[in-house]
This record gives sequence, structure tokens and C-alpha cells, in this order.
Amino acid sequence: RTPALEVDARQTNAKTTQRFPDLNFEFTPPEAGWIKLHAASISPDAEVAYTSKAPQVIFFIIAEQVGADADVKLDALLEVVKSNLYASFDEVEFEQSVAQTISGVEGLSIKATYVQGAVQQRRAIWIGARGGYLYQVISSGRAKHSEQLDSRHDEMLAGFHVIDGDAVVYSGGQTPITRYESEHYGYEV
Repeated sequence: RTPALEVDARQTNAKTTQRFPDLNFEFTPPEAGWIKLHAASISPDAEVAYTSKAPQVIFFIIAEQVGADADVKLDALLEVVKSNLYASFDEVEFEQSVAQTISGVEGLSIKATYVQGAVQQRRAIWIGARGGYLYQVISSGRAKHSEQLDSRHDEMLAGFHVIDGDAVVYSGGQTPITRYESEHYGYEV
């Protein structure tokens, strides 16, 4: 992999920050240049969605609770993301993934080009996993505007924040086995 990328975090704003405590993240959009969309109109799995003008970039965030006990590896998550693009579009090509930590969440960034209809498209994707939460931060637009798309994607990444960096969620509401000491019988497990 190539060297890790860095993104400067944007400060939260009481008026514009969207909070998703059950998914352990919040998002603060830039002050200008983006229009909030109904997230489900972009993707049934999206929690947040925005669009920009001239050139148009569609931005959205997908977040899931899978549980820390699922032990999802970033490379495996990346393969799922790639498979979804291969299944949905034609002539899909990926650049090399790059390690990128956002808001304390280790992740991978990758760029893809593909054909949708007769139009060459570009998608910038960051995926991250921490404490049983999975995150996909995605920007899509026309490939001919790739520099602006990549720049706007970085701008939007700056608005992604984990609410509690120590939070851990487990699948099925289960908790891990921890140390137990029996006072009555004097044993430990």
C-alpha cells in the first residue's frame, strides 16, 4: 500500500451536525456548496447524503453495527465493496488502496472508475471499522471531473466524526466473556 493519507477534521456545529448515536458517528457538512438530500433516495443503506453543483458530486455515508465479535477485517470489507461495484457497473477499474485514519478509525481509501449507462463515472470511497461499527464514506460523479470529485470527497471526509472512540457493540446484544471470580468457591475464569 502507498503511504497513509491525512484529513483535517471539521468542528461540529450545533445547527448543522447530524448525530447517529446508535451508529456511533456524527457528520458536519461544510458551511457552503452542498445541499442535503434524503439519504434513502441515494442508497437504501445511506444515513447521510448531500450533493454539490458544477460539477455534481453525490456524497453519502453508510454505517452499520455488525458487532466486534464478527471481527471484520478491512481487506475483507474492501473486497465486498469491490464486488458490489463489479456487480452493479461495467468496466470497473480500481486504483491501489491507501491506509487512511479518520476520527481515530483505521480505514482504507480507494478510487474507482466505471461505466454507468454510457457515462464514465468515478467513485472515491473510504471504508473503516472500529468497535463493531462499519463505515463507508462515498463520493460519486463523472470521471471527467475526477480532481474536483477527489477534492470534494476529502472536504466531506473532514466532517465525519466518531462520537465515542471507546464504544464497542456486539452482534445479537451479546457481551464478551470477561474475568469471573467465584467468592463462594474461590475459583477464577
